[in-house]
Amino acid sequence: MRFLIDPMLADPGAYPGFPGSAMSHLRNPLVPLPIPVADLAAADAVIVTHTHIDHWDDAAQNMLPKAMPIFVQNATDATTIRGQGFTDVRI
Repeated sequence: MRFLIDPMLADPGAYPGFPGSAMSHLRNPLVPLPIPVADLAAADAVIVTHTHIDHWDDAAQNMLPKAMPIFVQNATDATTIRGQGFTDVRI
């Protein structure tokens, strides 16, 4: 099985820097993905440790199949991700 963990799949510079960080002036992601997004989207399941943008971004939410199993840490995150249209969310 192939697990995708904490996907941030946006193009480089898609999001502003993180306030309060040492490099808050730099936009995120800082670098392109090393492999095509389609290869990542072919994973068997996703593990989302928490729903901050650097672990679960809009690009991932839009690119990943809505029926893909998504494993989360708690009921709050499960509710959030189900609300984004994912149908197989497991705590």
